[in-house]
Amino acid sequence: AGKAIGSKVAQVTVIARVRPLLQGEPGKQAPHEAGTSITLTARREAAASNGDSRAAEKSTTYKFAHVHVGEDNTSVYATSIAPIVAQMRSGRACACFAYGYTGTGKSVTIYGSKMAGAGNTLGVAELAAHELLAHIATLGDEYLLRVSMCEIAGKDCCDLLDNGAPLKVRMGKGGAVHVRKEDGGEFLTRATVATPDEFRALLATGVSSRKVGSSTVHDLSSRSHAVIELEVVARETVRLEQALATAEHAYATMANSRDDGLRARYDEEFAAGGQAAVEASGLLKEMEASLGAMHEEGTRNIEEARGALETHLREGLAVVRGRLAFIDMAGNDWEQATDSQTKDARVEHAAINSSLLAVKESLRAVSTNARVPYRNSVLTHLLQRHFAKDARLLMIATLTASDNERLVRQSMNTLNYARLVT
Repeated sequence: AGKAIGSKVAQVTVIARVRPLLQGEPGKQAPHEAGTSITLTARREAAASNGDSRAAEKSTTYKFAHVHVGEDNTSVYATSIAPIVAQMRSGRACACFAYGYTGTGKSVTIYGSKMAGAGNTLGVAELAAHELLAHIATLGDEYLLRVSMCEIAGKDCCDLLDNGAPLKVRMGKGGAVHVRKEDGGEFLTRATVATPDEFRALLATGVSSRKVGSSTVHDLSSRSHAVIELEVVARETVRLEQALATAEHAYATMANSRDDGLRARYDEEFAAGGQAAVEASGLLKEMEASLGAMHEEGTRNIEEARGALETHLREGLAVVRGRLAFIDMAGNDWEQATDSQTKDARVEHAAINSSLLAVKESLRAVSTNARVPYRNSVLTHLLQRHFAKDARLLMIATLTASDNERLVRQSMNTLNYARLVT
């Protein structure tokens, strides 16, 4: 389940994770075993030719890089996530997608049971942060671990580390993707952490800001995609990026403030004596001179900061030592769109399925060395650099061990999707 190119780790790898039966969950625990394949049997009622009802069964075997059955996050991390983290440490962009129906363990896998409100197990994102912080400690004081978290709901994107501030995903110079606040000023929050406790606190902030909504499966169904990105980055890169952001923000703030002050004076002069009074006061010339000087100063500061950063990026050694994204995808509740849903819920459901399709198409394009249609959704556009030719991508398909007919059909939907990405 994946194609190896230039290393022992496939460019796109797919694994399945089967969680145990939960208390109160319908059905019995199916006897699945860990390995590289899993067989599911769907039962359905079909009418025989004589009018009697009979049970019909269909078994399907799915093969993946690994099938985890009843293992905890630490075991899943050691077997399937650690190889991706190693690739990230070598400088690659990597990503780990958790995909499946609501309630099958996506959030517990990514965040851990404590963040999901059901225990104290660490998630694979936190385990990766621990490993990266230990790695950074061996590099001296030159590098930092930088973290960002954002949420995508339909076509809307927001900053989970800044009280859900709205974001816009845009294409910048040279095709680079920029994620900025809606006013065009500040970038997506990227915080640096130095210890596991700092990372956990940051993660808790982001998780608590996620959008949840009611579904027919789970009353706290995640109705959005959440992206956590970890970067090992040079301290000097962070300093120069912050200097550029400060110059851009100062320019925007100064322009708005000075323009507001002059506009207020203009309104006063005009109210007192009309346009003639404004012209006689010399205010128009003052406005032109003031705004011109402000523009020149602001532009000069921005260009100086940008030039320093570009020189550093050109000449610096390993300014970014890899990027790793964890994507907790919205619940894959394919069968939940019903006539009883509200119009908004149906629109939301359609948007979720549209983005899930875009992810599948992008992963498959990477796996087959085809053109990646990353612009098909906000999520794939945001993750553009993670679909590069040398990227390493992992999908975790989550499902329940229940043999309940409805749940087995859901699990088969999940695995049918997962095996199409490679």
